[in-house]
Amino acid sequence: MKRLFLIFCLVVLCSCNQEPIDGTCDPPAISGLLFHPQGGIDTATSYGGYYYFYFSGAFTGVESGELCEVKPEKVECPWFSAVKTNDSKILVSVKQNDTEIRSATVNIKENSEGECGKYSASFKIIQCSPDSIKVSKEELLFSAEGGIDSITVSNNNSFQSYFGYDGLYIPYSFHLPYVIESSWFTIRVLDREKIIFSISKNETGEERYLIAKFKPCASSEVKITQSAE
Repeated sequence: MKRLFLIFCLVVLCSCNQEPIDGTCDPPAISGLLFHPQGGIDTATSYGGYYYFYFSGAFTGVESGELCEVKPEKVECPWFSAVKTNDSKILVSVKQNDTEIRSATVNIKENSEGECGKYSASFKIIQCSPDSIKVSKEELLFSAEGGIDSITVSNNNSFQSYFGYDGLYIPYSFHLPYVIESSWFTIRVLDREKIIFSISKNETGEERYLIAKFKPCASSEVKITQSAE
């Protein structure tokens, strides 16, 4: 969960806003949360401090979130609940997910204005689908001469899917086609179903490889290996 949480914080950042008085104040940030399909309990933490905040709304993407009951100290939705435990922590409990990936946005506000004005913020809750993304090949092998190969992707119904390598992740559902270029390979993400790998000639005398991954809700990955000779 911690590893998924760190990845999630890099690609699905929470949105915070305020009206600063002198332009020198930065609004506190609230950590987003990512859950496995089986659900569970986790804590969203405020960094920078909120004082006497209350829940002001929740949006799950279903009819403008009217199915959620929002109280100052608690948010109750069909598949999750969020409870204020103190002025910097929110306890989130998520039920098991037997459908597609789902997400929600929870809004909070401060009761009173401070030196930097009245803070408002939101944090995201994402729960993965039990059907992870599947790839047609889990390994691609290239000779030292290089070449071109491709994979096809199925079960990619997740608008929160990301694709990348070595800590670099690009939104898989937006800004396509997308090209990733390196000194010895090029990855072309054409659409939601096809990715092409172009490998240049290997003149290093050593084997080289990379691992392409889908995040945050899929565990699928593709290992690309190029021989030394």
